[in-house]
Amino acid sequence: MSTTKETLAMPGVRRLLLARLVSNLGNGMAPIALAFAVLESKDGSASKLGILLSVQAVAMVLFLPLGGIWADRHRRPTIIATTDFILGLDLLVTAYLFWSEQTGMPLLIALSIFAGFLNAFWSPAFPGLVPLVVEEEHLQQMNGFVSIASNIGYISGAAVAGLLVSAFGGAAGIAGDALSFLLAASLVWKLRHRHKVAEPSGESMFHELKSGWKVFLSFRWVVVAVAGF
Repeated sequence: MSTTKETLAMPGVRRLLLARLVSNLGNGMAPIALAFAVLESKDGSASKLGILLSVQAVAMVLFLPLGGIWADRHRRPTIIATTDFILGLDLLVTAYLFWSEQTGMPLLIALSIFAGFLNAFWSPAFPGLVPLVVEEEHLQQMNGFVSIASNIGYISGAAVAGLLVSAFGGAAGIAGDALSFLLAASLVWKLRHRHKVAEPSGESMFHELKSGWKVFLSFRWVVVAVAGF
């Protein structure tokens, strides 16, 4: 049975935990920062905020099957680091638009859709990252550590966002969110040499995607649940 000391001493463990803490710090900041930024902007409204959140969620759901296939075929650390980095840039642009009061909906919607697209690739890749860092006997304990780091990061992110937006406005909160993802990307990038790619199935990516959608559509209750989301 693995001990806490043994698990934390393994190469890459502390870096991964810090990356998860920092990344989820940004996730905790995101809804508060965006809400304040939208409502502070000219013509800002709850409906405008709802549209931005909705298009991001829809984009993520639509591209999630593709993200899952991509995660099985490519290096997960590289996927996570790349999506975190690009998402950080996406958020920096968003922060600048709010700061400069260039808050036209078409561009904000495009940035939100792109963020959802990136999350669709990040989400399937992350669960498979932990087994690349620790041995099987340490997995259960490491998953617990990741969960703790995630929760601490999310709760702390909400508090940090509250301080930032109250002192400097919503755009500053989004900029802080962006920096958290850029830092997380740099941490995970150092783990890129650790990878395990699934054995090729012999099927093309398009065929796998088509098969996955058929399975998804065959479960009506799942379709209804996703549509409701």
